[in-house]
Amino acid sequence: MRKSIKIILSLILFLLFFPLAHTIISMQSVASLSFYFLPFTEYTFIGSSMSQFLFWISVFLLILLIISLLIILFYPSESSFIQKNKNTGKIAIQKKAIENSVLIMAKEEPFIVDPTVKVAIKKKKIKIYVKGKLRKAFQTMEKQTAFTRKINADLNELFGIEHTIITDVIFKNYHGKNTDTKSRVL
Repeated sequence: MRKSIKIILSLILFLLFFPLAHTIISMQSVASLSFYFLPFTEYTFIGSSMSQFLFWISVFLLILLIISLLIILFYPSESSFIQKNKNTGKIAIQKKAIENSVLIMAKEEPFIVDPTVKVAIKKKKIKIYVKGKLRKAFQTMEKQTAFTRKINADLNELFGIEHTIITDVIFKNYHGKNTDTKSRVL
């Protein structure tokens, strides 16, 4: 897990502690416990300001909960295939088939070395990630845009005009260091 996600989740859990502790303390009479918690108002330093703090923390967490719920409900799910309707029936094109066809196209390009392809299919949208070492060649950007157009043309030919599919091809520029050093003995 990324460090930023850990920090955000830890902060949310820390802020969630106070409303839950207040609920437990105020509702402790419902359960028959052998011990008794003091209410927040009886503590000298936090007694008067705790009610305002709990109110604003609860408002913040409620807004965060509503936003999270909307994101979860409307976030498009990833699929492992895309369907194409024909006159005679339906055709399901697997994600692996798209990955392999783009990988074959990438291996044919002379400016990409050791390409890897990852495809993410969502509703009417395909994202293609091509990673690999790029050779230092003349007009690399023009070659990348030509390669992107070639992939778009081939996929539009495959899926047809009735589908509006957006294809994003993202190149990761990776130049490895030359770690193969040989010592010479004279």
